[in-house]
Amino acid sequence: PETLSLLAQRGVTRLMVEAGKALTESFVNEGLADEIYWFKSPNIFPSGMNIGLNLQDYALRQTRHFGEDRLEVFKKA
Repeated sequence: PETLSLLAQRGVTRLMVEAGKALTESFVNEGLADEIYWFKSPNIFPSGMNIGLNLQDYALRQTRHFGEDRLEVFKKA
Protein backbone atom coordinates (compact mmCIF):
# COMPACT_ATOMS: atom_id res chain seq x y z
CA PRO A 1 0.00 0.00 0.00
CA GLU A 2 2.85 2.44 0.69
CA THR A 3 4.23 2.03 -2.82
CA LEU A 4 0.78 2.45 -4.32
CA SER A 5 0.25 5.64 -2.31
CA LEU A 6 3.55 7.00 -3.59
CA LEU A 7 2.57 6.21 -7.18
CA ALA A 8 -0.81 7.91 -6.68
CA GLN A 9 0.94 11.04 -5.37
CA ARG A 10 2.95 11.07 -8.59
CA GLY A 11 -0.21 10.91 -10.70
CA VAL A 12 -0.20 7.20 -11.53
CA THR A 13 -3.83 6.10 -11.59
CA ARG A 14 -3.51 2.84 -13.54
CA LEU A 15 -1.08 0.02 -12.99
CA MET A 16 -0.63 -3.29 -14.81
CA VAL A 17 0.60 -5.97 -12.44
CA GLU A 18 1.85 -9.31 -13.75
CA ALA A 19 1.92 -11.44 -10.67
CA GLY A 20 1.99 -14.87 -9.18
CA LYS A 21 -0.38 -16.32 -6.61
CA ALA A 22 0.61 -14.29 -3.52
CA LEU A 23 0.64 -10.83 -5.10
CA THR A 24 -2.53 -11.51 -7.09
CA GLU A 25 -4.32 -12.62 -3.92
CA SER A 26 -3.12 -9.48 -2.12
CA PHE A 27 -4.44 -7.13 -4.80
CA VAL A 28 -7.78 -8.96 -5.02
CA ASN A 29 -8.24 -9.28 -1.24
CA GLU A 30 -7.43 -5.60 -0.69
CA GLY A 31 -9.88 -4.56 -3.41
CA LEU A 32 -7.12 -3.01 -5.51
CA ALA A 33 -7.76 -4.92 -8.75
CA ASP A 34 -10.36 -3.45 -11.07
CA GLU A 35 -9.74 -6.00 -13.82
CA ILE A 36 -8.16 -9.43 -13.93
CA TYR A 37 -6.82 -10.94 -17.15
CA TRP A 38 -6.30 -14.63 -16.45
CA PHE A 39 -4.51 -16.80 -19.02
CA LYS A 40 -5.03 -20.53 -18.63
CA SER A 41 -3.12 -23.18 -20.52
CA PRO A 42 -3.67 -26.94 -20.27
CA ASN A 43 -0.14 -27.41 -21.62
CA ILE A 44 1.38 -25.72 -18.56
CA PHE A 45 -1.11 -26.98 -15.96
CA PRO A 46 -2.60 -30.18 -17.42
CA SER A 47 -4.79 -30.87 -14.38
CA GLY A 48 -5.99 -27.27 -14.25
CA MET A 49 -4.96 -24.51 -11.91
CA ASN A 50 -7.03 -23.23 -9.08
CA ILE A 51 -5.16 -20.59 -7.11
CA GLY A 52 -8.14 -20.05 -4.87
CA LEU A 53 -8.97 -16.47 -5.73
CA ASN A 54 -12.15 -15.13 -4.21
CA LEU A 55 -13.76 -13.57 -7.27
CA GLN A 56 -17.20 -12.98 -5.74
CA ASP A 57 -16.87 -9.22 -6.39
CA TYR A 58 -15.93 -9.79 -10.04
CA ALA A 59 -17.90 -10.71 -13.12
CA LEU A 60 -16.56 -12.67 -16.06
CA ARG A 61 -16.83 -10.22 -18.97
CA GLN A 62 -14.96 -11.92 -21.77
CA THR A 63 -13.45 -15.25 -22.77
CA ARG A 64 -11.11 -15.65 -25.73
CA HIS A 65 -9.48 -18.81 -27.00
CA PHE A 66 -6.00 -19.05 -28.47
CA GLY A 67 -5.73 -22.65 -29.58
CA GLU A 68 -5.99 -24.65 -26.35
CA ASP A 69 -5.15 -21.60 -24.24
CA ARG A 70 -7.87 -19.38 -22.82
CA LEU A 71 -8.01 -15.77 -21.64
CA GLU A 72 -10.70 -14.84 -19.13
CA VAL A 73 -11.31 -11.19 -18.33
CA PHE A 74 -12.96 -10.38 -15.01
CA LYS A 75 -14.12 -6.90 -14.00
CA LYS A 76 -15.06 -5.70 -10.56
CA ALA A 77 -18.84 -5.58 -10.26
